[in-house]
Amino acid sequence: MKKTKNHNGRHVILALLSVLLLLVLVFFGSQNFIQKKLNSNASHVPTLNMAIVNEDNGTTYRGKKYLLAKDYLNGLKLPKKVSMDVVPRGWPKVD
Repeated sequence: MKKTKNHNGRHVILALLSVLLLLVLVFFGSQNFIQKKLNSNASHVPTLNMAIVNEDNGTTYRGKKYLLAKDYLNGLKLPKKVSMDVVPRGWPKVD
């Protein structure tokens, strides 16, 4: 009598591995698509215009003049898409 091998176990394992591989490919493919979509939309972001009112008159301490707000504003690291202007209070004057 000849023994017949049960190949059903192998077929089930191969099917599961195929499905797992397909899911991995779909997942990473969609992540790449999403990242490309985000990068393409990022180039269309308009420049943000920002106005800061500086009312710091500064102070003198031990004969040295300190302008804290000016030093702070000069130290700001703004993204390239941000345009900043320092303006006086009431600007622009509206009649």
